[in-house]
This record gives sequence, structure tokens and C-alpha cells, in this order.
Amino acid sequence: MAKIAIQLPRAITYQEK
Repeated sequence: MAKIAIQLPRAITYQEK
């Protein structure tokens, strides 16, 4: 999933939620 966060910074917020 880290790969997605790198490709889409918004993924970080989704994971934090």
C-alpha cells in the first residue's frame, strides 16, 4: 500500500482515516 501513497499523496490521508 505504500506504493499507492507514493503515487497518490491523497492515499496517505485515506490510510490515516
